[in-house]
Amino acid sequence: MSSAYVGLFLAAFGAATLLPVQSEAVMVGLLLRDHPSWALGTVASVGNVLGSGDTRMVSRTCQPHSHRLACTAMDELVTPTTASCASASP
Repeated sequence: MSSAYVGLFLAAFGAATLLPVQSEAVMVGLLLRDHPSWALGTVASVGNVLGSGDTRMVSRTCQPHSHRLACTAMDELVTPTTASCASASP
């Protein structure tokens, strides 16, 4: 596998997390070097999906009780005719 594709994957993975990575700049640079657009799109998409999944997993692992704060804020907005957020399972 070309190092260009590995670099694009890492840039797309990082862009899907909290890291300030610009995967678009890497993609445009590789497009200008005549890499196939379908291959670049596939690699970037896989990197973005896996990066967002990683971010989701880390956020759920590191803060297992953070939903309580959101539920407390929502309970203040809930009217008596709607269900309470506190009764919802995390």
